[in-house]
This record gives sequence, structure tokens and C-alpha cells, in this order.
Amino acid sequence: KSDCESLREMERRINRDLEDNIDTVESLILLASSYNKLGDHERSKDIDVKVFEMLSRIYGNIDMRTLKAMDNIANDYCDLKDYTKANEYNMKSYEIKKDNYGEHDIETIRSLKNIAKVYSRSGDYKKAIELNEQIYEILVSLFDIYYPQALDTLSDLSKDYYKLNNLEN
Repeated sequence: KSDCESLREMERRINRDLEDNIDTVESLILLASSYNKLGDHERSKDIDVKVFEMLSRIYGNIDMRTLKAMDNIANDYCDLKDYTKANEYNMKSYEIKKDNYGEHDIETIRSLKNIAKVYSRSGDYKKAIELNEQIYEILVSLFDIYYPQALDTLSDLSKDYYKLNNLEN
């Protein structure tokens, strides 16, 4: 059997026994990740939506596990090049995290990075740069310039400046 056929068989078994429990959710998360790695982003998104709905019922809409599922849906839309939909999910996740966990929570900041990533992938380098500069300042003020996410943000900034410069020349 091919990888796709094996995954589809696993999906049929999971869907047949679908219940709102964490074991089923974990199986679906692995299945969505496998489809994503194979490049089937549409199927990955559909499964991630199921995961989000199940986690919402199990834990509620503000639980970090549910919000991570929302982030996964945003990433699926980004992989599908539907950047508007991707940032709708990213913005919603960011707002919920900011309101419930605080503006300086690392997961809230990660949501901002996801928004910047979508701006960059969609070619809106100016917005990506503006947001990454804000993220960098927040991270340096909370930690220091050597904090791994601060360094990652500097790397993102350099890539976006490079792409913007190439676009303008």
C-alpha cells in the first residue's frame, strides 16, 4: 500500500470510532500532520478542523490545546496559499491568547510570529517587517537579545528585508 492509501485507511477507522476523547484527538493530530507532510494540505485542514471542534467541546475555546488546533488550521490555510483565511485564524487565536493569557505570554507572541509569517509568505514584506520589529522588541524586553525566539525573529527580519530589497530593485 502507498503512504496515502495507508493514511486513508487509518482515517476511515478513526472516523468510524469518532468520539470526543483525547486519544481520538491525538490520533487525528498525527493523521493531519502526516497528510501535511505528504503535501495534502486540504485533507490536513479538514482533519485539523475536526480536531479543533473536538477540543472546543472537550476543553473549551480558550484552552491552549484548542488554540494550538486553531493555529494548525491557520498553517494549513497558509500552505494552501489562502493567506486571508490563514490570518483570520491567526488573528482570532492571537486575540483570544492576548485576552486570556496576556500580551507577553510566549504563546501570544508566537501567534504574532504566525501572522508575520503569513504576511511574508504572501509577499507583504513591509507588514511582516513592521510586525517582526515589534515582536523582536517585546522579546528583547522580556528576555534578552540571545533568546532563541528573538534570534529567530532577527533571521525572519533579515530574510524579509532581503526580499523587499529585491522586489524594489
